[in-house]
Parts: sequence; structure tokens; C-alpha cells
Amino acid sequence: MSLRARMVIAVMLLVGVAIGTVSTITYVALRAFLVSRVDNQLVATPPDLVDRVCYRSDGDLPPPPPPPTPHRPFLVVRLDSGGEPLGPCVVNLLSRPLRPSPSDNVRVIVDRDRPTLITDDQGVAARALARPSPGGGYQVVAISLDDVDATLNRLLMLELLVGGIALACTGVVGLWAVRWGIRPLSRVTGTARAVAEEVSTGRGGLGRRVPAAPAGTEVGQLAEAFNTMLTAVQTEVAGRQDSEQRMRQFLADASHELRTPLTSLRGYAELIGLRERRDGVQRDPESADALRRMTDEGARMSRLVEDLLTLARSSNTRNGRPCRDEPVAVDELAADAVADIRAAHPDREVSLDARPGAVVRGDRDQLLQVLFNLLTNAAVHTRPGGPIRVRVSTTDTEVRVEVADDGPGLTPRQAAHVFDRFWRADTARTRARGGSGLGLSIVDTLVSGHGGTIDFDTTPEAGTRVTVRLPAAS
Repeated sequence: MSLRARMVIAVMLLVGVAIGTVSTITYVALRAFLVSRVDNQLVATPPDLVDRVCYRSDGDLPPPPPPPTPHRPFLVVRLDSGGEPLGPCVVNLLSRPLRPSPSDNVRVIVDRDRPTLITDDQGVAARALARPSPGGGYQVVAISLDDVDATLNRLLMLELLVGGIALACTGVVGLWAVRWGIRPLSRVTGTARAVAEEVSTGRGGLGRRVPAAPAGTEVGQLAEAFNTMLTAVQTEVAGRQDSEQRMRQFLADASHELRTPLTSLRGYAELIGLRERRDGVQRDPESADALRRMTDEGARMSRLVEDLLTLARSSNTRNGRPCRDEPVAVDELAADAVADIRAAHPDREVSLDARPGAVVRGDRDQLLQVLFNLLTNAAVHTRPGGPIRVRVSTTDTEVRVEVADDGPGLTPRQAAHVFDRFWRADTARTRARGGSGLGLSIVDTLVSGHGGTIDFDTTPEAGTRVTVRLPAAS
């Protein structure tokens, strides 16, 4: 649940508990007051009330007129010591019948000299007062609690209605108050999301700041802390970007400067070999092997320098477009890359399934290097002689290039590092099999610079499938 919902629910619970407590106290106090008033009326009844109402018929005397109807319905009865009505006198002016239970209720009544609650077998309640009768037995006067119950029921309904309205108003007002109160917090959240979105899309964003709030409030302290954090992150990121820029510049300069001496070394080594073959010089095996190693290592170093130079130049395209923006036919590009890899690895069976019309916008040379690096990776780091499959397909919005082989592939732990620079798998990417650990890193950088994505699916048993997705040219 959100903070807003939790705060509103907490306020409503507190108000509900307060309303329930006040309502309960009011209900209990009113009931005690009403019952006390009934008891006072019982005590105030005339001692001869029963004698005035009840009489023993002599056969000659007409019955006396009934007493005036009291303010409350009541019952008068003369009981014997066993609790049974004495004589024909049972005057019931209650709103509903009430008959004292003959035994248990009478014992309770007569044992007390104050009004007592009685109920009959139907649950009808009344307050009753018993006085000893001069002729023996008891004189009982009872007043029904119907009016008390009706008043309390009306009070209960009123409390429920008022409590429900109060809770509803509390929820509406509380929701508005909480929303207004945490509005500065929403601004902090909005700023954080905007910063995250702009940073992820390469539009900066670290220069944003949360509007200032009163310093003495918790939201003001949060805004100040958030702005301080953004300033620290901006400074750190700027320092890292400057350092990375200097490192890329160093790599580009160093790679450029190393190309010339490496080319010279390779040229001189090849020149020595040509002269020896032309003059028919037979070099001893150790010298011939050393010269061959010099030539191979020079070629490997040249490839490493070229990869470093490409990586340094293409790092700037990760969050933007490449230097050249022209239509590129990916199907034709794939055909060229497949032809090159067949020439470099004639023992490999490379198949191509490319549909015409797969066009993207970008740098042709960089995209060609992407395909060549993927094919080289499949040719060098899988089992010898295994087939390599290349497929180019299109949709309305993208062009897909798939390069698949039959393995061996990588474990999930190894696959998580395939795009890291200078990373090589322990079992497959050894120096004996070549590779500088920059091929797939260059692929990732160039594809990202063209606004595309890469899916790398691999298992040790089934092999590897690399899928490059590029936006189709509009």
C-alpha cells in the first residue's frame, strides 16, 4: 500500500475508535439514566396503589374505577408468598403482555428492597418493586422498559448514521489533506524519475534539482538531501566521463602511433622471408621458427591495435548516431561478410538466408565489422568444422540478423561477461585460438550506436545464437 493510503486508513481507524468509544460511553450513560428514572418512578408510586387497583370481590361492591393511566405502561399484581397471583387482580397496562415468572423472579424481587430487572419466558423486560402486603404476600408494581429500549435503539441508529458520515468525511478530507501534505514528496519522486529517464536515454538529467521546501519540515530536509546527492553524483559522473574521455583519447593516440612501427616490423619480417626464398637461403629450423613467430605475433598485435582503435573511435556512438548516416542493405552486407569468413575459414560450412529489402541507416563499414566479428567469433570459438548459419529477416520496424552455431556454447555465468572488454572464457578463448577479448565488446558498442539491441542465447550443449536487432530505415 502507498504511504497516502496507509495514512488515510490510519486516520480513519483513529476517528473510528474515537467515535466508537464516545458512542459506547453515551449509550451506557443514557441507559443508566433512563433506568434510574424508571426506578425513581417505581419508588414514588403510592403504597396503596395495588389496593386501589386490586380488590377482592364480595359480589355486591362494584369495581372501583381504574387509576389514571401513568406516564409509563405498568403492571400491578398481588402475589402470595409462592409467587402466584392472589385473587383475580392482575392489571396489565403494558404495551405488550408481561407476566412475572411465578418462582425465580419473585424470589429475586422480594429478596431486595429496591427495583429489580425481571423478564418473562418470552424475554419481555421490566423493572419491578415488591412491597410486603399487610394481608400477607406481596404487592408488586412493574414498569416496562420498552420505552427505554426504543430510545436506546433510536440513539444507536443515530450514532451509526453520524459515525458513518463522520468516517466518510474523514476519509475524503484526510485524502485531500494527505495529498496536499505530501505534494512536495511527489515532486521529489517526479524529479527522481525524470533524472533516471534522461540519464538512461543519454540526455543528461543530473542537472535537475528538486524545488526547495521549508527547511524545518521533513520534506524540506529530504529535498535538500536529494539535491545534495544529485550534486555529488553529477560531480562524480562528470569526473568519470572526463577520465573515460582521456582514456579513449589515449587509446586512440596510442593505437594510431603503434600502427606504424608494427606495420614496419611485419614488413621487415616478411621482407626477410621473401629475400631468403628468392636467394634460396636455407635457415636453420630454430631461426625459421623464430621468424615465423615474429610474423604471427606482429599480425596478432596489429589486430589488437586495430580493435583498440576501433573501440576508442566507436565509444562516442553509444548514446548517439554513428558518424555516417546512409542507407545500408543488410542482406548485401551479410553476403560480403559470409564471403570474407569463407575465405578466412575454408573448412567452415557457412549458410546464408537473407531476404532482399533489409535496409537500415548507419555506417556501412561499422555494420560490416559487426557481422564479421560475429562470424569470426563463431568460426574461432566453436568446434572445428561445425556449421554456421546466418539469417537476415525484417519486420515493419526492425531488421534482424541471426548468427548461430552448434557449439560448444557458454554457461550462463560465462555468458554474462561476453560483452566485457578483454574478457575470454577459460575453456574456449585461449591465446592458442587467438582473440583479444574485444570482438563482442566492439559489436555491442557499434550496435548500440546504431540504436539496436543484441540477444545472446547460449548453452554448452546447444551452441550459441546471437540476434542483432536494428531499426529499419523509414
